Amino acid sequence: AERHTVPPPTDANTAPGAALWACAGGHLVAAGTIRTCATAGCMTGLCAEHAHLGTGLRRCQKCGSDRCAEHAAACSGCQASFCADHLQTLDSGSLACADCGVTLEDGRRYLQDEIAHTAVSRRQGARAQMVRSSMSGRWAFEDETIPCEISGRRLLPDEIASCARSHKRVAR
Repeated sequence: AERHTVPPPTDANTAPGAALWACAGGHLVAAGTIRTCATAGCMTGLCAEHAHLGTGLRRCQKCGSDRCAEHAAACSGCQASFCADHLQTLDSGSLACADCGVTLEDGRRYLQDEIAHTAVSRRQGARAQMVRSSMSGRWAFEDETIPCEISGRRLLPDEIASCARSHKRVAR
């Protein structure tokens, strides 16, 4: 919305010389009758008559402030709208609210569905930095897996045995 001071409008409820806003619906309204983006300097807004258009504002789920599409975003975890003050960029690049972000032991933050516990040490880590056992599909850090000396597949320690004949480490 743009802010203008204009000659007396046709709206009888607006005093001559009053500050008017241009509603995204295409008309001028009195400043007190429009919902605007709470970000300083942003002039995006909608009047009550055009709020159903959905082209303007999203309410931050944390602080309740109205923000335009440029100054609000959805949490990648819960999909709720938040202002920039209440979203964090995670180490995966996702945006998340405080409730959806998980902090690992080393301080890195990820969404809950981006992390796993290893089947070997039960340590928590980013799935992007883990491998899955080709036998069971369970997660582990690569240094927790053992290659089968016949197939080369990465397996967990409980999936490997020593061959009685060749003494090679092979899948159970």
